[in-house]
Amino acid sequence: YKQETEVELLEKVNPGLFKYAVIDAYENSDLQDQYKVGFIPAVILQDTNSKEMRRFIRMENLYTEMKPFIITTSQK
Repeated sequence: YKQETEVELLEKVNPGLFKYAVIDAYENSDLQDQYKVGFIPAVILQDTNSKEMRRFIRMENLYTEMKPFIITTSQK
């Protein structure tokens, strides 16, 4: 749950900048197959057209890794 908490913190610090959903891959295995997520936890960033921009798999310090990417992308 550490990664989920880090995503929640990033959204709280940057309200309205992005949307996120937490999906239980054990109960939604079709999404696990669709996005080819073999490892959990996984965070997949998509643009407004659902195109994958970045993928974080079992990332430690997710907040630190995502923050520059989210902020830089939103300024384009």
